[in-house]
Amino acid sequence: MKLLEKYVLGNLELKNRIVMPPMDVYEAEDGYVNEFHLAHYGARAIGNVGLIIQEVTSVRKDGRISEQDLGIWSDDHIEGLKKLVDTVHKLGSKIGVQIGDAGRKGLVKNADILSSSDISFSDYFPKPRKMEKEDILSLINDFKLAAKRAQVAGYDYLELHAAHGYLINQFLSSFSNNREDEYGGNLKNRAKLLGEILNEVRKEFKGVIGIRISAYEWAEGGYLPEDLAKVLIDFKHNIDIIHVSSGGTVNEGILSFYPGYQLSFAKTIKEIVGLPVIAVGQIDSFDLAEFAIRDLGIDLIAAGRALLRNPNWIIDEAFKNNIDISSRKSIKRAYYRERFVEKNLKK
Repeated sequence: MKLLEKYVLGNLELKNRIVMPPMDVYEAEDGYVNEFHLAHYGARAIGNVGLIIQEVTSVRKDGRISEQDLGIWSDDHIEGLKKLVDTVHKLGSKIGVQIGDAGRKGLVKNADILSSSDISFSDYFPKPRKMEKEDILSLINDFKLAAKRAQVAGYDYLELHAAHGYLINQFLSSFSNNREDEYGGNLKNRAKLLGEILNEVRKEFKGVIGIRISAYEWAEGGYLPEDLAKVLIDFKHNIDIIHVSSGGTVNEGILSFYPGYQLSFAKTIKEIVGLPVIAVGQIDSFDLAEFAIRDLGIDLIAAGRALLRNPNWIIDEAFKNNIDISSRKSIKRAYYRERFVEKNLKK
């Protein structure tokens, strides 16, 4: 089964092709890692996840989605982040961190909410402040410093959050970007910020670098996967892999959910850009994941809610397919009781 084969990308070697995508757990205080994060991510490492991507971790205190988000805006965060990295490594998985800024989708009280334009996401969200050139330069530096801290903390992978309607995606989308300077207008101009951030991040982080994108906006008049892919070609030299999602740029998009509903987007992005891709979106069975890899050419599979519901989802699915993938006696006891007792406890 190709899904469970080792996968190598640059200096990153994964024991399988399964990824835990970034999912905010809203458990932090002042951005610091705590015992919950160690237990949460540690459990998925025990469950045999190849690559764990830590929830979006804010490059700016005022750029958090909520006050319970993890942070990487200060050197003070490095100690806790390194402890998390070391924990996951000791338990057998590789770990990446997704860094970003919420922009107009931030809900931190009394924060300086920034965006490409002064357009609110909805009545529920505060009106953002349109970023001036000095704000843009400051944000680029925030990402650069965050990448430097991620390098010090020992992460294997760094991902820029350019999806789901958060700040970088707000520049990419015409629904949230009505600028008339070099960062507005056509899609190539709207992608300028992403390119500039990638340039600086690449200088600081020596591991594998990816971006998470919303390839489709699910709204009439939005950009299409083919449109975004053609723009991303210009940034290929700074990207190792693309994590392909969709939506989040408008408040009332028309989404159609079904198992594997975003696979075609990932396939399109890979074919046009020519880079490896991570596919995500209700891929909750080995059969579907294996189809995506073998028939569609997908490189890695992200299983979000499946792993959120069950840290041992990979082992469960492997057992259903008569595959033994765990070397831990405690895990084997749950799945192979008779064989475990005979081969291990009687030694």
